[in-house]
Amino acid sequence: GILGTEQGGGVLTGTQIISGLDTVLLKDINGGSGITTPGQIQLTDRSGATATVDLTNAATLNDVITAINGAGLGLAALVNAAGDGIQINDTTGKTTSNLIVADVGGGTTAANLHITSNAAANSVNSGDLNLRYINTNTPLSQLNGGAGIQPGTFQITDSAGRTGTVDLSGTNINTVGDVITAINTSGVGVHASINATGDGILLTDVAGGSGTLQVADQGGTTAASLKLAGTAIGGQIDGAFRYTVAVGPKDTLSTLEQSLLNSGAPVATNIVNDGNSSQPYHILIGSTQSGLAGRLLVDTGTTGLSLSTLTPAADAAIQVGQGNGSNLLFTSPTNTFSDVLPDLTVNVAGTSSTPVTVTVGQDTSSLASAIQNFVNDFNTVTGTIAQDDSYDTSTNTGSVLYANPTVEQISNTITSAVTGVSGNSTDQTRSLLQMGITLSNGQLSINSTALQAALTADPSGVQDFLGNATTGMATQLSAALQNFTTPYTGAIAQQSSNLTQQISGQQSQISFLNAQIASKTTLLQDEFANMETSLATIQAQGSMLTQLSNLANFNAFYANGAANSSNSSGG
Repeated sequence: GILGTEQGGGVLTGTQIISGLDTVLLKDINGGSGITTPGQIQLTDRSGATATVDLTNAATLNDVITAINGAGLGLAALVNAAGDGIQINDTTGKTTSNLIVADVGGGTTAANLHITSNAAANSVNSGDLNLRYINTNTPLSQLNGGAGIQPGTFQITDSAGRTGTVDLSGTNINTVGDVITAINTSGVGVHASINATGDGILLTDVAGGSGTLQVADQGGTTAASLKLAGTAIGGQIDGAFRYTVAVGPKDTLSTLEQSLLNSGAPVATNIVNDGNSSQPYHILIGSTQSGLAGRLLVDTGTTGLSLSTLTPAADAAIQVGQGNGSNLLFTSPTNTFSDVLPDLTVNVAGTSSTPVTVTVGQDTSSLASAIQNFVNDFNTVTGTIAQDDSYDTSTNTGSVLYANPTVEQISNTITSAVTGVSGNSTDQTRSLLQMGITLSNGQLSINSTALQAALTADPSGVQDFLGNATTGMATQLSAALQNFTTPYTGAIAQQSSNLTQQISGQQSQISFLNAQIASKTTLLQDEFANMETSLATIQAQGSMLTQLSNLANFNAFYANGAANSSNSSGG
């Protein structure tokens, strides 16, 4: 509000930076463009009466309304029914003149307020003046009705095909301006800025390529929660936090309801019948966000639909104090208050016209539940160890981890931790035994009566014994187990590494033996084949010898026969 040049006397007077109650600054309308040239406007009501109103120094919309209503004409200025602009109504009941609103003297106030008129009408409505409610200083936590955005990354692809990753997961990303800076330094031909309506981020492709600007999330919903995920239209992606629903002449309340739900707007709808004989059906539109952050602004435009507010958006509020003027007011978007007192949550069940006294007592249920969960987890671990580190004398076989030194060390460590004593000698609670927790056969058991007595008598002592950052049992147990669980250097990691090496060595030996067996098999198969060949040869030779022997016998027989025949002839 102090940007400018002093006009003399060494004094620089700034412009108004806070609008006040129930109004808005003119410099925030039109998406933050405001009034280009503040000046005078000329008004003429339907009776023909005319007045000039000087709005040069008007800072808020209420200033404009007050000036018009004080002009002495039959005109009444007010915020329009939608709550997003200004409306001027003629109250004369005459038709002598048109209703005229015009800039004079070179100003642009009427034009920038969208109320210029010269028509035979009884009112002029600016429509949505596009109040800027998002700027570079807007915290990201305020977006999406106070839900904020999901930290993460998304990728931008410009029209030239260049890609850049925008990382919004860092602790330095807190405002809309931080997002704009991250996009503009991502190395792609895209320019980010606040859009013309002041309700989101506008991405404009400046790469000059033939492709289309695209934005895509990388595993999360960061871009989607900024309304930037998708494909550009006309080289731009407008991340406006507004939702537009087209309504046609053939639409019904049912189709309108479906269009509202399909738009992605954070609303819930319902069609009701109030029993009226002429127009019984109505559509109820409610925000899905609770509290003031869930307020809705619905502009029906030219649809002719009429809406009225049934329940204004508001935070729940409680007043804490003695009623002597020093009370404190606390607000919450829900009926739960967590900032009234440290470590105290207040749930409001209803309203009251008289003070209500609240007595705060110690709640030990959550601590007792945490202790029970610890005991259950401990017993699960020791039960698993007992099962996998056992020996069956009937079969003379051990379980998979029987006699494993690392497992035995872990068992001894956790047993020592839960049976030990810690803290100072003056402390009331120094062991689990004093809390009614005992160890038998490797399993912890809880005496509920004794535990509740310890929690009631010494709740802070129990918490300190369990969770003290230095001497607490859980702290000491965690530190002791780190010797086993530390990646790469812990006993479990080293044991796993050793087993992996042994398995690898055995697999190598198996591969070597398989190769040897394969070689021996090939050799024996070759020897067998050679023997088969030799046997076949021998068999063939034997057959030939047999044939030769038979031939020799035949020849001998033939020779003897011939001799005998000769002898017979000679006799």
